Amino acid sequence: MTATMPKLPSYSELVCKLSEDSRREFLIELGTEKLQRVIEYSVNQEHLPITLTMDTTQFVVVSMDDMERLIAELAAELAASRSVET
Repeated sequence: MTATMPKLPSYSELVCKLSEDSRREFLIELGTEKLQRVIEYSVNQEHLPITLTMDTTQFVVVSMDDMERLIAELAAELAASRSVET
């Protein structure tokens, strides 16, 4: 039984939500059972969780300065893993 992944926002959609006056820290939490990475960020009092699969388990906090690079890296990892599955 394969669970369907929710549609992830694109990199540009995420960047559009990150306005200069919303420089907050992002929380990245990796689950152990399914090895999921959850990036939850708050912009204008909105909370939008994003789930991506990962191969490690850790808990880190990153600044807004690092977030665009991190999103790009995760998007590349996700695209690579999807192309391998097909």
